[in-house]
Amino acid sequence: MANYLTAIKHFTRRSRLVLLTAIFGLTFAVTGTVSVLPLTGHSTVDAQSCTPQYPYPKTDIIYCGLSGPSDSDYINSISNYYDSNNDGYSHTDIQTVLNWAGASPAMIAGMNTSNTVIGTAYSDGTVTVNGQLVGTGVLESGRWNPGTGGFTNLEGDVWYRAATTYFAPTSQAQVIVHFNSYGQADFAIMIECGNVLKFQPMPPKVLTCDGLTPSEVDTSLTYNFTAKATAENETISSYTFNFGDGTSQTVDTSNTTATTSHTYSATDTAFTANVLVNNSVTSDSCRAQLTTPSPNLVCVQLTASQPADNSQTQYTFTAQGSAQNTAITSYTFNFGDNTSATVPTSGLTASTTHTYAPGTYSATVTVNGENNQTATSPNCVAQITVQSPPAQPTTPAQPTQLVNTGPGDVIALVGLATVLGAVGHNLLMRRLARR
Repeated sequence: MANYLTAIKHFTRRSRLVLLTAIFGLTFAVTGTVSVLPLTGHSTVDAQSCTPQYPYPKTDIIYCGLSGPSDSDYINSISNYYDSNNDGYSHTDIQTVLNWAGASPAMIAGMNTSNTVIGTAYSDGTVTVNGQLVGTGVLESGRWNPGTGGFTNLEGDVWYRAATTYFAPTSQAQVIVHFNSYGQADFAIMIECGNVLKFQPMPPKVLTCDGLTPSEVDTSLTYNFTAKATAENETISSYTFNFGDGTSQTVDTSNTTATTSHTYSATDTAFTANVLVNNSVTSDSCRAQLTTPSPNLVCVQLTASQPADNSQTQYTFTAQGSAQNTAITSYTFNFGDNTSATVPTSGLTASTTHTYAPGTYSATVTVNGENNQTATSPNCVAQITVQSPPAQPTTPAQPTQLVNTGPGDVIALVGLATVLGAVGHNLLMRRLARR
């Protein structure tokens, strides 16, 4: 009995070793199997558990189709299947089929929600995106029995045929469409089955901004801007001019040229302007640098004239100025006799009057502008000479007039003397008689 028990113990120990060895081996096998499965995208484990979207999943290029529901999800799904070259169902021809349709590793790596979008494929062999035709003559790939005709073998169990021969259970299907750098669709993949579509792309859309030319208007701060663009299989809708000073203007037009104008507020300042076609397309040719001119204030001339009444001492002065990229604020007249007068005005002329004392004077005028700018010139000097008034002529002395002693006057005098003598004699005799 003891020998029997000892034998059992030895058997158990040996069995444990065998059992542990078996467990270890199984664990290694399972672990090893899992470790070599694709870890990106649609893994084999995920694929085995997926629910087919297409009624005939065995014909899918990518079993169960693309993972969604967003554009970015579909893009990641395509990228992962392409990089792993495996859909998890022993299909290791994903790269071959996509390359047949026009894809490349660089294109797959560069897919994003701007160049890869959802569209629609139709049984008439066309592909559209947002209602716009982007491809014709669709060839659809799948894992088909070639049937009676119209099928071309691509590789292994992958065949392709014209969409017009047989498309799908329905007349249209959602697809993910890729566009190249020219805005041209180049390949597509059906979302629900992963079948890859090859087609004839529509001519590429070409929209370029070709040039922007500024030109100064009358040496002022106003500039005209002319933009030019090229459009092929594309429609121009607008030009947005950015003037470089924080302002912009949009011109709505479908023409290949557009023009607008802009007035800057700063002189002697550099600006960089640009234009956007359809609010997005520009180029180095559509950027322009300009420097606004410096302010220019000029005193043109000064004239002096006497009034109509020929006053010898009062003069009227008229000054003329000009201003570019600035504004006149006043004219200061210096009359040359230590007096002056300022006439406020923004006009190109100004006038004033002044009364002089006799003498010779040099009158000048200064044109005053914004930012304390002033201007004068040799043309703005006037020489004035005021003569002293002429001396009044001397009146000759009048000769003493003698009493007229003509014959008549003598007789009158003698008669008067006789009368006066008689009256006097009579008075004298009366006075003597009283005594």
